[in-house]
Amino acid sequence: MLKIYAGGLFISDEVAAEMMKNITNHQTNDENKAHLTERELEVVKLIAEDYNNAKIAELLFISERTVETHRKIYLEKRTLI
Repeated sequence: MLKIYAGGLFISDEVAAEMMKNITNHQTNDENKAHLTERELEVVKLIAEDYNNAKIAELLFISERTVETHRKIYLEKRTLI
């Protein structure tokens, strides 16, 4: 809860585990209809590692808005799996 209070984003252990499972499945299944780009994978991995949008943007030298877009695209593609 302290993280949320500080402006961070909470992702439950279950959601983080699901994200990592999807990343692993993506990397081992070339026929996956929901192919993620390298950048999308980078963003999803950092989300799963519990980084917030601001920190991800800083680490990848992109805007927070771009991080939000990658997150949205991931969630949309995830529904295709």
